[in-house]
Amino acid sequence: MSLLRDILKKPKDGPASKKRDSASIKSAGARSLVASLYSLTIGGERVKKRRKPDFSELGAPVWYHEDPPEPPDMPGTVPRTDLGAYTIAHATVLPLRIEDKNHWLSLTLFNHANGLSLAAMYHNEARVAGEVRLFLEKTKNISSIDVWLAAVAPSGQIISLTANVWNRQKGNPLHPDQKPDLFKGKFPQGTYVFPFELPPLPKFVPVKHPDNDTRKTKALVPLPLSELHI
Repeated sequence: MSLLRDILKKPKDGPASKKRDSASIKSAGARSLVASLYSLTIGGERVKKRRKPDFSELGAPVWYHEDPPEPPDMPGTVPRTDLGAYTIAHATVLPLRIEDKNHWLSLTLFNHANGLSLAAMYHNEARVAGEVRLFLEKTKNISSIDVWLAAVAPSGQIISLTANVWNRQKGNPLHPDQKPDLFKGKFPQGTYVFPFELPPLPKFVPVKHPDNDTRKTKALVPLPLSELHI
């Protein structure tokens, strides 16, 4: 406003002077308007012009020199407590030996994969569950039935999970409801279904920084969606 007051006090020198005065008023008004907008929106501090675009670091691991701690949950997310019913089952027959003509052992996995998926799919902290099925036309020398899962993490770490569905200490497989007693004979012929559930998959797995020149090369990331082929 002081600039406008000074201009109004000046004597009129002709058309050229009027043009200069008009340009000065417009320039001063524009600067005042811009300054007012900055004052209203960001408290009077002018934002510096960004020369490069910002890159999102959402989900990027934090690297450590020593053993890394577990990362916090992603903002805005909460752990899921129920997964609902299984959507699909994958099954296969397991020939123990090539010379076996009768394929008497099969494995079934329950999971939440898409209905058209050819492989079972599991998220981190999921429990792999299913059934071991036996069809024996004659007795066999079986001392234990176990289910193993082996996987390799991105850093090379071996993930190994196991569950025992039957052994001789659990008694006669023909009478699973009876009190367990040491079973000493051959495994009886017949059809059997043994349900199982493995311990949960890990929530996080270690990864290594692709650049070996940096000192901080260790981090933990959530176990990615995993396919399990049987």
